Amino acid sequence: FRSVVSRNSRALVLQSLDKDSVFFAGLLSAFDKAAKSVDYIYSSSYSFFISALYQLLGRENLGEGFRRFYSREQMNRNCDITFPEKHVFKSGKLIRYCEEMAGSKRAEMFGSLPLCRLADTEGNARIFSSGKISRLMAASFVSFPLFEPVSIQGKGYYSGFPLVQVSGAHLYRTEADEFIYVSVRNREKLKVDNNIIDLYASYLNTNS
Repeated sequence: FRSVVSRNSRALVLQSLDKDSVFFAGLLSAFDKAAKSVDYIYSSSYSFFISALYQLLGRENLGEGFRRFYSREQMNRNCDITFPEKHVFKSGKLIRYCEEMAGSKRAEMFGSLPLCRLADTEGNARIFSSGKISRLMAASFVSFPLFEPVSIQGKGYYSGFPLVQVSGAHLYRTEADEFIYVSVRNREKLKVDNNIIDLYASYLNTNS
C-alpha cells in the first residue's frame, strides 16, 4: 500500500496517428506483459481507438479484436455511404459497432484513465476524460468532413487529424509526475487495401 501511495503518477502519451497507429498495438501489449502501470493514456485519432481497444479487450484478446475491426468487411460496413447532408459517410454504423464492443462503459471506469483529444466542427480542440468510451472511440475514428461528426454532450466531434495533435504539455495540470511520449518513425509508408471503399482508402493513403 505504501508503494502505491508514494509512487510517481505516470502518463503514457501516444503520438496522434491514423493508419500508422497499428504499431501501438504491440507496444501496449508489451507494456501489459511487463506489468508496467500508467495512470493516464492520452492520445487522439486512431491512436486513441487502438488504446481504447487495448483497455476494453486486454492483451489476450487485443489481436483478435484489432483484426476484426480493421478487417476489409468491417471497415466497409463502417463506411456507410448514404450521402447525408454535407458529408459522404454516415457515422451511425460505426457508433453502433463501438457500442457493441464497449457497452455502457465510461472512460472514468478504467484503471488507466483514457484521455482523448477531439475537435468540434468549428475546429476547437478539447480533451475528454469522461463520458461513454464508445462515443469517444467513434469520434476519434471519423474524419471531417468525410464523415458525419459524432454527437457528444449535444455537440458534434471528430478526430481533427492531422491538425489536432497530442503533447505531454497538455497534461501539466493533471496529477501526472512522469510523461512517456511514444512516437512512430516508420520508414515504410503503410498503404490501405484499396478493396476498402476507394474514396476512404485514398484519403488515408494521401493524408499521412
